[in-house]
Amino acid sequence: EPVAKAPVESKEPELFIIVPCEIVFKTKHSAKEAGFKIETPPPFGAVTEPVDVVADVVIELQNQLTKALAAGIEEKNIVLDPGIGFAKDAEHNWELLRHIDDIKAIGYPILIGHSRKRFLGGDHPDQREAATIEVTKKLATQGIWGVRVHGVRANVEALHS
Repeated sequence: EPVAKAPVESKEPELFIIVPCEIVFKTKHSAKEAGFKIETPPPFGAVTEPVDVVADVVIELQNQLTKALAAGIEEKNIVLDPGIGFAKDAEHNWELLRHIDDIKAIGYPILIGHSRKRFLGGDHPDQREAATIEVTKKLATQGIWGVRVHGVRANVEALHS
């Protein structure tokens, strides 16, 4: 049974997200709901300096995954999120997207939240919608489980065109 649903756009109330999983692990954030130690994430906009962003994210996701499995979270209820835009600069984000197969190799569904983020360009989030759609289309060809986007209808239409 779905555990979360939320409206995604006030203009499109018939569209909603249903997340049929118990927990999504995103890098640089802890899973409070699973009873894990709470870590303070970096301040909004702060960038950490990984030596190898892809390897660092894979290791962090594997560590969170190990904790989740030890806590009794069932594998079927786990989705991994590499934390695009969180404590990463533009090059880190593009590097993760270029090497998404390394994250997929962990063996769990992947959720990408790239919508309207600064690394896509533009001075205002609305100026990033076209880039968001292009990234969504590329991710769809790479077998990603899901994306978090603001303009749901535009992204869905792009996938069906």
